Amino acid sequence: MEVQHNGKEIIKEEVLRTNFVEKDVKGNPTIDFEKSHSIKYNFLLKPVYEISNVRTDSPSYLAGIRKGDIIRRLNGELSYKFKLSDIIDILQSEEGRWISIEFERKGVTHKTKFQLKKIL
Repeated sequence: MEVQHNGKEIIKEEVLRTNFVEKDVKGNPTIDFEKSHSIKYNFLLKPVYEISNVRTDSPSYLAGIRKGDIIRRLNGELSYKFKLSDIIDILQSEEGRWISIEFERKGVTHKTKFQLKKIL
């Protein structure tokens, strides 16, 4: 399986969540749900990683991964937190290692896992 950088996308990351709780005259907490939650976000450009090639009959192919799939998570971590070289290192690590991957194809998210195997 080969991976390439395929541009950037806007990611919305939560950066601050606060809860506002007021107290009545006796000191008991009261919650006004319209004012009780405040969430702040950052919008950032992050890399997109795409499957550029999958060898037929490889473990990743048998797990359902195809050319053009977009990697969303790799071993539980959001893919945009990796550098391309990190992803390649993971995919070329020791034989027998399990890889879990969440990927997007035509707007639908899929999850699968496969075990690394030396092909050559």
